[in-house]
Amino acid sequence: MIKRVAYGYRNSHNSRTRIYLIQGLIFQVKQKPVKHFA
Repeated sequence: MIKRVAYGYRNSHNSRTRIYLIQGLIFQVKQKPVKHFA
């Protein structure tokens, strides 16, 4: 099962979902008033 999940992350659909989640996290970080980040 773990191998299946690891192989799934290499799939195009899962990688697309990962990019979407990462972009969402970055968007949330940008919304926060972090002076040293900007």
